[in-house]
Amino acid sequence: MIFQLHSREPSMRTLLNLAALQGVSLLDILLRPQEAASRPLFDNSSEFEGVPFPPAVVPEATHRVQRVASALLADGAVLLPPLYLLCRLERVQPDYVRKFHEGTCASYSAAYARQSLWRPGTTMGAARAVKAALNLAIDNPGLTAEALVARLQPIAPVTYHQLVRIAESAVLVEQIQRGK
Repeated sequence: MIFQLHSREPSMRTLLNLAALQGVSLLDILLRPQEAASRPLFDNSSEFEGVPFPPAVVPEATHRVQRVASALLADGAVLLPPLYLLCRLERVQPDYVRKFHEGTCASYSAAYARQSLWRPGTTMGAARAVKAALNLAIDNPGLTAEALVARLQPIAPVTYHQLVRIAESAVLVEQIQRGK
């Protein structure tokens, strides 16, 4: 398909494919669109699929999320925070990370779903505790898991054992982000 649906502006890929289909230069399409409009170079019945361009450049933020997710998976014992929180730390959408790191995201999602912390009745409180722990750990580099537990215990609606696992996870995420 040449044209993107639901887009107000054509992408560079669309313009290049249109130029290829029309047999004209990209400048002709942009500067002289009426003159460039002609019968297609390829017959419509030839099922022109477009010129295969290399994939888009993978943004560095998706690599950072993938690196953190892989390190958390490699640890094995750590509590996995929701993927959307890891993405939020890097200011990138989870779907965008999945687009470039599908295997890691699938493995992470499967491991995340197997965790016993996320059972009915504890999900909301646990999610708030994880978010608070990640924010505190990122904002206070070098904070230990014990110090994090001490700061969160009065307000976290989870058990002490769960909070310890959450704090260890948050500290590990902070350390990975810092490159330790």
